[in-house]
Amino acid sequence: MSDNATDSDNTITSSATPDQALMISTLIMSLNSISLFAATVGVLMFLYIRLKYPKLADRVTFRLAFAGLVAEVLYSIFQIVLTVQLNPTPLCSFIMWGWVIFSLMSVFFPTCIAINLHATFLHEYNGRQNLEKYYFVGSISLAIILSFLPFADQMYGWDVPEGFCFFRDSGTRLNIIWQWTVLYGWQMLCILYCASVLIGVVVKLRKVSYQLVDTSVGGKTMTSQYEKNILKKKAIISAVVKRIAWYPLVPLISQGPNFLYETSIYATHEVSFVLGLLTAITATEGLLNAMVFMQDIAVTRAYRLTKLKWWMNYVNKYEELYPHLSRDKSFSPSINSVINKVIKNENEEKNQEKPKEQQQPSFAEKLRYNLLTLIFKKPKESDAILSYDPYYADEYDEEEASLSLHIKSDANTNSDGGETDVEKDDEIQEFNKEVISKM
Repeated sequence: MSDNATDSDNTITSSATPDQALMISTLIMSLNSISLFAATVGVLMFLYIRLKYPKLADRVTFRLAFAGLVAEVLYSIFQIVLTVQLNPTPLCSFIMWGWVIFSLMSVFFPTCIAINLHATFLHEYNGRQNLEKYYFVGSISLAIILSFLPFADQMYGWDVPEGFCFFRDSGTRLNIIWQWTVLYGWQMLCILYCASVLIGVVVKLRKVSYQLVDTSVGGKTMTSQYEKNILKKKAIISAVVKRIAWYPLVPLISQGPNFLYETSIYATHEVSFVLGLLTAITATEGLLNAMVFMQDIAVTRAYRLTKLKWWMNYVNKYEELYPHLSRDKSFSPSINSVINKVIKNENEEKNQEKPKEQQQPSFAEKLRYNLLTLIFKKPKESDAILSYDPYYADEYDEEEASLSLHIKSDANTNSDGGETDVEKDDEIQEFNKEVISKM
């Protein structure tokens, strides 16, 4: 192809052999299938946490991440359909519309997480205005408007130069203008903004980290309980932000190769094998978002709580009832008298139901016990595992209230007439409820 190619001469050559093109197609299909599965697991995980631990899900970022995963599920589906559609069809326009709208949403929602970090963490926004509704309305509305614009010029359809459903007439000026106006320009803006927010977050986290190490506030040695509470609050927020900051990183990794690939086709009128191979990274977006979602503080806490409940219900009870089959895996922290009391009461009820001469487990009990002890590690017997912010607790039943070990039931009033330990912790818990729920 000559360098002076025009819109009327938009023949596109390829540097990839048929075998290489097939390899790219297979790779994209495989990675999209993995992303679809991972994003679906993430969606189901959110629904489980929303049902079992609703206060854990009561965070703006967590709901935005869920919306992003739903968009990733639908984006992966349309991407798979786009890859397997090898012949012209009237459905090309619909397939492309679906691919564009969910591609935009999969970038807009992480960008909204970055905006929320910018407002609540960098600028410490404490206003009463509910920003969450603007995130959802803005992302969905903008994606819908942008995705419908190409219908005005009938730009969705079978792309003859590249041979699949896409923006028509690849290699022409009109084609690349529509691509950048509707899709790539917005993705580029989102990527640049996410990068700037991430830099700001890293800088502020480093400052907070230095403060925590130096145990000082404002350059002064920390002496008062008030200053200690300030640092404790900063430590809590920093721990949450470190997890959230990964969400805006995904678009930085996954979206770049796509617009480089299409823009290079316009500039060179040649399909690059190397850039085509790099576009497979886009197919990992759902997988990457699911991985980030799984390390969210809400997911990790829900996992710990669920594991602890299973252990107490199915391992502790099993070893109490059938000591001759025990593997010494029971979880029995001496510091947790409430949990021990609950277990003891439940075991006594169980023993009343079964006469002592019937001390053989059922097949289901034995299988469940063996699977739990073989697959999972025994929970650590430490305050770090059991310490649990009551703000996140579902209901204050005996079992979940017992997890709030950092609140001392025997706390006394200070000698100077100040606040009790419980009151100080309650202040921090209210801070968590007000601030963390906005993150």
